[in-house]
Order: sequence, then C-alpha cells, then structure tokens
Amino acid sequence: MASIIHNTDNQHIVSPKHSDTDPTAQELIKEVRQLFLDSAREGDCDLYDPNDVHTVRTNDYAIHRFLMANDMNAKQAYSQLREAYRWRREFPVHRDFSHCGVEVFRCGAMFIFAADRDGRPVLYTRVRTHVKIPELERIVEEIIVTTFEKLDQLAGDKGFTVVMDVSGAGLSNVDMRAVKFMIKVMRQYYPESLRCVLVVNLPMLLGAF
Repeated sequence: MASIIHNTDNQHIVSPKHSDTDPTAQELIKEVRQLFLDSAREGDCDLYDPNDVHTVRTNDYAIHRFLMANDMNAKQAYSQLREAYRWRREFPVHRDFSHCGVEVFRCGAMFIFAADRDGRPVLYTRVRTHVKIPELERIVEEIIVTTFEKLDQLAGDKGFTVVMDVSGAGLSNVDMRAVKFMIKVMRQYYPESLRCVLVVNLPMLLGAF
C-alpha cells in the first residue's frame, strides 16, 4: 500500500502510489461499475446502502481507488469493492454517539485537524490519552470508523494524513487490537486513502511496536 521513509525528525512518512485516471483506467472503471451495478440489480440490492450504490454509479474515484489497490485488476477490485460496500451496510459508518459520556471525546485521543501543506485533511491522534478498556472496544471501533468516514469525505481523491503523537505514551497506552482494526479498515474499506503517516516523539521503549 505504501513505502515508508524515515527522516531525522523521528517521523515516519508514507507515500502511496497514485496514478491519474487515464483512458485505460476509464475502461476498467466502467467494467467494475457494471459488475457492481449488475450484482445490485440481481438480488443483492438489500446488501448495499442506496447512497453507496449511487456513489458507485456516479463517482469514478470510488471505483478507481479499489483498482489502484489491486494493481488495476478489475475482478479483484470488484471483489474488494463489493466486500467493502457490504461491510458499510452491516457496520453503519454514520453513528450518533450522544449516548456516550463526554469523557470519551474530551480526552482528545483522535480528532480531525487542519489540512496539511498539500491540502490533505489531517487525523491527529494522541496515544498517551488512550487506555485499553475491554468494555469500550466496540465503541472505540465505531468512533474510528465514523471518524474515517468523515475524513474520507473531506479528503476525496487527495487522501489524508495521519499524525500519531506518541509523546509521554507508555506500554499501558499500546492497544494493538485497535491499531490492527485501524489498519484493516483503511486497507480493506478505504483503500488508497492514507497518503502520509507522521509518528512524532516515539519513545525507544515503544520502538518495537
């Protein structure tokens, strides 16, 4: 998905591949779109959100991103796209968190920040404010997905940047389950969205993670 570059400022920069929508890509987009719309008409319509079907019908990038993630292989792109949009129906990406205590958000563990110098929206995470609590795992996942959805809508085909501020973080703040969930969501359901990752002030103790 990306190549990682280490710089001298204790940051990790990820620069994914990205190609323009050329005539060949346009033909592949049409092919994948037709496969998806045919499946939606042939009894799978209840598996997709109508808004998502409209997005696939009208937005080339919604398809192109899956093609790029699959080396422009139409069949593989269609398979991943279909899985992603079925997941969106099962795991609604728009959630109301009014039932959650304000403390969940007041800590500022994850929030959308101003755009970076390339105009990409930034997701800022403060690792030291996160503590793994098994009872809150589902809510954390829902917050992650809803935040990614908002970020992806803001980003469009520009993609977004993630800043992970690890200042003051310790082993108690490491939640590999949440990290793996974030990676899975970005890779499988929001492909080609992550353009840059900056890891700031990574303690030597956490370098192995």
